Amino acid sequence: ACDALTYVPSVNNSFFEYETSPMKIFEYMAARRPVILSDTPALREILDDYSAFFIRPASEEDFADALAAIRTDEGEVRAARAYDRVRSNTWEARVQKIVQELPRML
Repeated sequence: ACDALTYVPSVNNSFFEYETSPMKIFEYMAARRPVILSDTPALREILDDYSAFFIRPASEEDFADALAAIRTDEGEVRAARAYDRVRSNTWEARVQKIVQELPRML
C-alpha cells in the first residue's frame, strides 16, 4: 500500500556508486510500483530512464520532482516496464545464462 518505492542512499562512496545491487530493487520492480533511485552506475545496470525515476544522490529537489512525476501516467508506465524487466531476472533464467556461458569459460 504505497505510491512509490525508493532507494536513495545519501552517502556517496564507491560501494553505493559501483558495487551495490540490492535485492530490494528487484522486489520493488516486482511490486509494480514506481521506483525512485539514486542515479548511480550500479543502479543504472538494473534499470533505465524508461523504467524508473533517477535522482541526484541527496537531492531533495529531484526527490520532490520524482514524487510529483509518479502521480502522472508516466509513473504507471515506468512501473510496468520495470515489472517486465524483473520477470526475466529469475533464478532459473540466471542458471540458464550460466550454463550457456560454461563452455566458453572452460
